[in-house]
Amino acid sequence: MAKINFVTKSLTTSNRVRINLYKEPDRTTVIDSLDFAASHPQRTWTFYDLVPSQDYYFRWTEIDGSALDIQTYAEGNFTVPAAGSIEIKEKEELLVDLTPGVVSGQFSATLDGTSGKPDFRGWEIIPFEIGTGPMQKDQTYTWNSTTGVFTRLDRAFEESGRYPIMFEPRVIPVSNVVIVRDAWSANFDITNDITLTAAHFSKNGIIKGSDGYLKITLPDIFSVTPNKLLYLDSTTGSHKCAEITCSAVSGNGNLIQWPFPNKQSLFMGISETLAIYREKVSNTVSVWRVKFPDGNYKTVGEIISEYADNIINKVALDDTLYDIFEYARLYDYVQNLPETVAFADWSTGNNKYKFSLANGSNKFHVPDLRNKYLRASGDATAGTYQANMFKAHTHDIKYILEGNDGSPTGAGEVLSKFDGDGHGSGQGGDGTNSYAIQSTGGTETRPETVVVNMCVRC
Repeated sequence: MAKINFVTKSLTTSNRVRINLYKEPDRTTVIDSLDFAASHPQRTWTFYDLVPSQDYYFRWTEIDGSALDIQTYAEGNFTVPAAGSIEIKEKEELLVDLTPGVVSGQFSATLDGTSGKPDFRGWEIIPFEIGTGPMQKDQTYTWNSTTGVFTRLDRAFEESGRYPIMFEPRVIPVSNVVIVRDAWSANFDITNDITLTAAHFSKNGIIKGSDGYLKITLPDIFSVTPNKLLYLDSTTGSHKCAEITCSAVSGNGNLIQWPFPNKQSLFMGISETLAIYREKVSNTVSVWRVKFPDGNYKTVGEIISEYADNIINKVALDDTLYDIFEYARLYDYVQNLPETVAFADWSTGNNKYKFSLANGSNKFHVPDLRNKYLRASGDATAGTYQANMFKAHTHDIKYILEGNDGSPTGAGEVLSKFDGDGHGSGQGGDGTNSYAIQSTGGTETRPETVVVNMCVRC
């Protein structure tokens, strides 16, 4: 079985869009379907379990809230290619004397993208004429997909003429749609703070910081070719954190959309990698997206245990102070917690079991969990301290009455007698002496235990 990728251009509709697949010659039974809600950037639609060399038919449509078609963007038949993806193009309409290049009285129109003309080069077209219907190739028209020349054979274009144009799906070679992770043109070193340029994209930046922190500023997003990858490798150097930040240009969506939407900065720890690229959402809006991340990006703040100091990018949960720049990703997590404490208050009361905010020297505390057991939260807020406690209970006390042999026979037994007033008395005097229950146990209460080191991913 095979899979097929459909690549579609961006749309401006606020409705859902859908692609239905049919197996030829039955164009009524949907064999697979995908649909997406707005917004609609350039998108790849992947369908699985298709039969190689089988003929299929597709329809790309806008749909309403009841999943009924509003309009058709493109449709046509295709055969699953041996390799590559299928690109489909939204239908367009040529309006005589309104569409640049299409002039009444002329037999030909050049549609090559120059001087405001539409660019249909590289596509095979299926033209219609309003009022007449489908046009017949080599009878009523010819089309050169290389030069973009559309020629009428039977007559010239007429005033107010309208020509809806459908496009046959085309195969995109594998090299154009598959991003090879290790394919970059050159390496370059990043040893200090740097502002990148568009020329760095398609290259691999090896971060070799000599300090605990360095800053990598992305270029003006509109200067970068869409979908061209910049690789970053933070596996060497003595730095602890590299911050990747956007150059601030308001109003154009110039933010990083991973691992959470609309981030100004993304942080890399030692021995981590990723690739970043520009997604062109529209002519005025672009965003940064990430491919191939390898590291703690999604697990920062996770509490873990280890036997030895062999887990990368974590810090011990003890009373050590940490720098907000060297551990910027962890501190970014801390600032978004529902409850923290001021730095000055961390050492008071039971506050040391929570994260603190930074002091004037850019240092912050992590919780000190040494010699503490962790408990899943019920009604209490995470970081709430609970002191030692015994659950309320009772003990049975055995006793022997006066007239027995006169002494306790074991732990928990008391020699007792009662006088005429109903007061008890212990051995050795009336109501003044008693025998303690035997002591047992150690210096603490605990279950069976194996000691580990408690850490937090950073």
